[in-house]
Amino acid sequence: MKFIPGKAPDIPRKLIEAQENDNLLFFCGAGISYPAGLPLFAGLVEKVYEELATDPSEPEKKGN
Repeated sequence: MKFIPGKAPDIPRKLIEAQENDNLLFFCGAGISYPAGLPLFAGLVEKVYEELATDPSEPEKKGN
């Protein structure tokens, strides 16, 4: 697993080994990729609408 030096969480070696041996799966929220310059969830949804060249429906707009 690749970590950013000085910014990585302190994950015990046993967990890293379990993940490397396919015995553990990390679930991370949408914000985990933000430091890499990727959008948060709302930004991702906006980009999908842009790519589809459409606007959200009224119920979708209210979901914000």
